[in-house]
Amino acid sequence: MKLIKQKFDYLQKSKFVRGVVVLATGTVAAQLVGILVTPLITRLYGPEEFGQLGVFMNILSVMTPLVALCYPIAIVLPKEKGSAVDVARLALFITCIVSLFSLLLLLFTPSSLLVNLGFPAFPLWLWAIPFALFFGGILQICQQWMIREKQFGMLAKASFYQSIFVNVGKIVLGAINPVGIMLIVMATLASIIHAVILFPGLKTLNKGDAWDTERIKSMAKQYIDFPIYRAPQTFINALSQGFPVFFIASFFGVKEAGFYTLATSIMGIPTALIGKSINDVFYPRIAEMAYKGGKVGDLLVRSSMLLAGLGFFPYTLIFFMGAWVFSLVFGSEWAVAGEYACWLSLWFYSMLFTTTCASSLPVLGIQKFGLIFTVFKITIRALVVYIGCFIMKNPLDVVWLLGVSGFVVNVIFLVMVLRAARGKDASLI
Repeated sequence: MKLIKQKFDYLQKSKFVRGVVVLATGTVAAQLVGILVTPLITRLYGPEEFGQLGVFMNILSVMTPLVALCYPIAIVLPKEKGSAVDVARLALFITCIVSLFSLLLLLFTPSSLLVNLGFPAFPLWLWAIPFALFFGGILQICQQWMIREKQFGMLAKASFYQSIFVNVGKIVLGAINPVGIMLIVMATLASIIHAVILFPGLKTLNKGDAWDTERIKSMAKQYIDFPIYRAPQTFINALSQGFPVFFIASFFGVKEAGFYTLATSIMGIPTALIGKSINDVFYPRIAEMAYKGGKVGDLLVRSSMLLAGLGFFPYTLIFFMGAWVFSLVFGSEWAVAGEYACWLSLWFYSMLFTTTCASSLPVLGIQKFGLIFTVFKITIRALVVYIGCFIMKNPLDVVWLLGVSGFVVNVIFLVMVLRAARGKDASLI
């Protein structure tokens, strides 16, 4: 009992644990808002509207990793605050350039591409993508800077306020005219509102030393692994998760893409609810432990086991009862999405318990491995999508192949990263 009391007192006093609790609480509250209103939203909008939203969001998610070339992730790594400021300024500059380039690229996007993905014509809202990318880059910088500064409370509040605004907007616009563009408008505004709320966190960047081009170039070279390995890896990973939507919409129709979109959004809730919050706090601690020569492997094992335990019940429930749960909660027309969710639960569960391992690659110095493994992962995913679309010619076959292969590949990734971390720990002894 005395040992338990000592552990409890430590948890109460630990800033690290308090950071986890504060950030997790804010993220939980934000996700709960979305969970509570989703049954209403699915009764306002149909599968076709969700399919259009899915195509748009996947276009955005594929392009987002390139907007700052993943330099924001490096903000937490420098020991000196001045160096971190230079990394943030570098990321801000790249964000401006890439956003402008995306606007120019959009001018040359063929209309036929969007028509093949289920849209009747080249939509006007597509011009919002460069602005969404710009604010998405700003959001990444703000979030990583606040994680470095341990401003978890502000991160939690921003997530909560943004969730309320976006979900209320979906309901109001859906009540007026429940068409796909309404969902797309709110999805675009989501990153803008979130970035605006957090923008005051960048005020430190305008204090102290003036912008020094040579120092910024130095930081760009020091963390060159991020644009060379991490950005392509993240881009390929986003593409591997997004292209099933494109193929399902193209081969089986935008309605089936809508079922897939709802299933993936619901299956991703535990990862967003638990995984990101815990990872946002574990990542700087992993980096700090690596600098001090601590055992990073042990921390990764504990975090992975914690995430696996937290996600076991919800994903097991969906695996066995997905169709019934979706019909009950979202309406009878969404039963197919529940069938999809049964198989996707395997994939997303493995994504959850590998969250901290995936983010630890820069700290372990194995970003090259991460890129190679991501290429392997997308190759497997492309193969199963090809089999499902061209050979089996059934959307459910595409989904179950994605679920099973995704689980197996992620378990292999977990084992290999933990072995690398154990090897790094052993070299310190």
